[in-house]
Amino acid sequence: MQSQDIVVLGAGGHAKVVIDLLRETNWRVVALTDADDTARTVMGVPVVGTDEKLEELWRNGIRAAFVALGSNALRERIGDRLLARGFALPAAVSTRAAVSPSAQIGQGVAVMAGAAINAEAVIGDFAIVNTQAGVDHDCVIGRGAHIGPGSALAGCVRIGARSFLGVGCNVIPEKTIGSDVMVGAGSLVIRDLPDGCLAFGAPAVARR
Repeated sequence: MQSQDIVVLGAGGHAKVVIDLLRETNWRVVALTDADDTARTVMGVPVVGTDEKLEELWRNGIRAAFVALGSNALRERIGDRLLARGFALPAAVSTRAAVSPSAQIGQGVAVMAGAAINAEAVIGDFAIVNTQAGVDHDCVIGRGAHIGPGSALAGCVRIGARSFLGVGCNVIPEKTIGSDVMVGAGSLVIRDLPDGCLAFGAPAVARR
């Protein structure tokens, strides 16, 4: 299959991983944009300027983009802007991830190596399922959420939009974590967590 050209927004550590993912799945990353428009290359790809360069890239025939930014809210906001402009935002799914054929993967999603996404799970647009994270059957991951490396969600867990689970979190079955929640690394979630809270510990306790 012929490679297709794509621009990546972001030039930090997360962008490096995304470049690898896209290359695995036959995308050719031809340019990066970044708030720091210093001329440089990242993983062999040139930083061509800030996001203002996107219009020029569009005129030059680039029709696909990927938002590789760590901020959940910013990733979702810029992703929606790109969709409105007409860019295609493919998912970047590692060939070393295990994804059920019945799972639904949204636009602009990153699924890292070693991740497992099981039957009828739903991963919302612009979400990240990081390295070796597990998302079990019937889970729903909201738009722009980030499931950190090594985290494990049991069946029927719901994660709200833009929420972040740090490294090595565990969530027992059928729990709901609201939107814009931050769960600290290594936490064990055994009860529902409300929107907008910070929670950490084993068991995790919500704090405002």
